[in-house]
Amino acid sequence: MSPVRVKVLTNNDLEILGEIRSSLFDDGYSCPISDILNNSRTFIELSDVDVYSQGQLLTHMESLCINKPAIAFLGEG
Repeated sequence: MSPVRVKVLTNNDLEILGEIRSSLFDDGYSCPISDILNNSRTFIELSDVDVYSQGQLLTHMESLCINKPAIAFLGEG
C-alpha cells in the first residue's frame, strides 16, 4: 500500500489534509480516489492528519476516519 496525500473538504467547512493508503495493482499503478469513494466502506481512513477551519490549524492527529456522506470534496493535494 502506498500513501497518497489528499485534501478533504467537509460539509461543515473543515479542510482536512491527510494520507490515504491505496492498494497497488499488479502493474504498479495506485487505486484511483474514485474507487475509494465508490467502494462499499462507509468510512475513509486517513493518517498524519491536519484539520483546518477558515485557514487556521485546529489540530494534528495520527489518524482519522471520515464518514463518506460528510465529504463535499476529496482530491489529491
